[in-house]
Amino acid sequence: MRFIHVVLVLFLLPATASAAEFRSKACACSFAVPNGWEVVVNPATGVAKPVKARMREECSFGLRPKNWEKIRQKSDTELGEFALHLYVFDDTLAAAAREAFFATVGEIRKEPASPALVGLREDAWLLVGCQGSTTEPSEIGHHGWKGIMGEAEVGHVLKDGEGNAGLGPDFRAAISDRRRAAAFVADSREGNDAFERVVFSFRFLKGSK
Repeated sequence: MRFIHVVLVLFLLPATASAAEFRSKACACSFAVPNGWEVVVNPATGVAKPVKARMREECSFGLRPKNWEKIRQKSDTELGEFALHLYVFDDTLAAAAREAFFATVGEIRKEPASPALVGLREDAWLLVGCQGSTTEPSEIGHHGWKGIMGEAEVGHVLKDGEGNAGLGPDFRAAISDRRRAAAFVADSREGNDAFERVVFSFRFLKGSK
């Protein structure tokens, strides 16, 4: 129920405290961009194109603060080119979920040395993190879509190959309006901070599939 509480707080914020809206005609979607952030569209970004789900390259987005390079330089840990990744698919919720590192209980049980996962249905979704860790996601919904969201335990690496910085939570989400789907992957503390605002502002627009 934690995320339901967050949604209520989020949409009571004044509009001036939120963000600009980014719209993609090619991908028929829109979402909020936090103040001081930018959106970069494939293929110029170099954002990796998911290989399993049906997606056009222009429907892959990298989000980051405009001062991201300074943040990366000051950070003790390695940070990627973007703080948050967003992918829009002409596909199902299941396809988007797998791109965001979710897996069903049945799929996990087939893996060697898988956890017992007692009392969970075969078709229940879990979020998979490092070292085989799993967490149960929350069900979410807004603007006509439904989906799942959770925090994965992800490994972080110190700069210059100085070792492991330990595990930390990064947010993941997958949503669908039964016609299309989207996956959201945060890769940093900044991405986590902006995550819920981007996810819950997201809309599938008319004009695709």
